[in-house]
Amino acid sequence: MRKILHPSFWRRANGEMLGFAVSAPIFLMLIIAVISISRITIASQQLTVATYAVGRAAVVSSNESLASQRALGVLKTIYGDSRCGTSASSENGSAWYTMTVGDTAIDGNANSQKWKIGNIAKITVYQKVDIILPQVSTVLHRSIAMMIEQQEDH
Repeated sequence: MRKILHPSFWRRANGEMLGFAVSAPIFLMLIIAVISISRITIASQQLTVATYAVGRAAVVSSNESLASQRALGVLKTIYGDSRCGTSASSENGSAWYTMTVGDTAIDGNANSQKWKIGNIAKITVYQKVDIILPQVSTVLHRSIAMMIEQQEDH
């Protein structure tokens, strides 16, 4: 300890090594923060586009089951087959969606048929984003409400 406190110890460039040892972890944490922020930003932009595409594929379908199939197909096209599911409980799902169809039309009149032109479908797409380490992740989500454009002819 006495050797470290002696002024000649610091004149032999050992201070540079000590300075590097102190500043390297701080510099590394800054790099990790920048990479994490950029990954979240890119994922957020991709999620916004995916939400619109999934919603659009759903509302132009003629019934609710076809809408679910088309929405899942679009989600699989965007994120890849192995990463998608219809719920958070999927084993390998890092992207999933939910769709709810309102019971009332835009004018507020109740109707018995949910999948009808003029009703609103709310589509929410979720994406799990790994931030640098797989153990540290967050789930982003975006929602969109779109009017149903087609229905089955009875």
